[in-house]
Amino acid sequence: CRLFHSSCNKAPTKLFRLPSRVIDVGGPRDHEQPFLYESRGDVGSYSALSHRWGGSNVLTTTLQSIEERKRQIPLCTLPKTMRDAIHVTRALGIRYIWIDSLCIVQDHLGDWALEAEKMGEIYKNATLTIASVLATNAESGCFADYDGRKHRPCRLGITAKRTSQSSEDAGEEQVWKDRQSYRPRGPLDTRGWVLQEEVLSTRVLSFCDDGIYWECLENDASEGDPGGHGKGDMLNQYPRSRFARVFKTSLISATSNSADPWNISLKDAWRSVVKDYTARKLTYNSDTLLAVQGLANYIQQETGWQYRSGLWSHDFHEQLCW
Repeated sequence: CRLFHSSCNKAPTKLFRLPSRVIDVGGPRDHEQPFLYESRGDVGSYSALSHRWGGSNVLTTTLQSIEERKRQIPLCTLPKTMRDAIHVTRALGIRYIWIDSLCIVQDHLGDWALEAEKMGEIYKNATLTIASVLATNAESGCFADYDGRKHRPCRLGITAKRTSQSSEDAGEEQVWKDRQSYRPRGPLDTRGWVLQEEVLSTRVLSFCDDGIYWECLENDASEGDPGGHGKGDMLNQYPRSRFARVFKTSLISATSNSADPWNISLKDAWRSVVKDYTARKLTYNSDTLLAVQGLANYIQQETGWQYRSGLWSHDFHEQLCW
């Protein structure tokens, strides 16, 4: 993806600023304990975790624990989903990971408000988003137990008799049980905050109960279909949970078409966002606007359009028609 996908690498040599805090996980063979790192404007590559807390058994950073987190975060104290995400990050050679519960001071309202406003940008600038789609809580983890044979082809020897002559052709046919590229929906997709994490991320590595799925702006692939399907195959066949490609393609079209500042495709993409988002759940109703603020900021930044409490000033009258 980083080598060959132009849509995913608009600035291939650019390193983004790290979020205010990230978890330093070390190198692939590093056995040191991870720790909370305050970036102070440093640039670098990082992954981001998209997950469900699913209850109170989640390790967090608080005013009381922040100094200890800076010294170390013992892996044995982390819930399984976080441990798995750190394992994946290390294996891919990425030095840092951003995890909301650890990188935001949870009992400091000012810090929470400041960092929550940046969440869209955090996921947009991440090298990779790790999505624990199967998990219902922090202890579910990323890795599921499943039969890997379903993702390997069954090779069958075949003999076909020619109709025009008596000779026979022999060969081998590969039969696949499942060649699905698009990832299925899971418990993660019921959460409101997760929508902008999915849509704004450049690359998403999703861990589902039947395998691993890859999604970027140019390709969707899976263990069952490693080659995947390119952008041209999917623009008209994307699942409800995955319209990031269409959303971003519409945005590019809108910004390049000065004759039509309120592009019809982008309008429809935003309506799809609202439709999907309003079917999801939030722990706190007060987060309703905040949880899609990152998406709105992205559109404003690229187009200059005016956003007011979930609506765009270009089209108030239509958006108010329920």
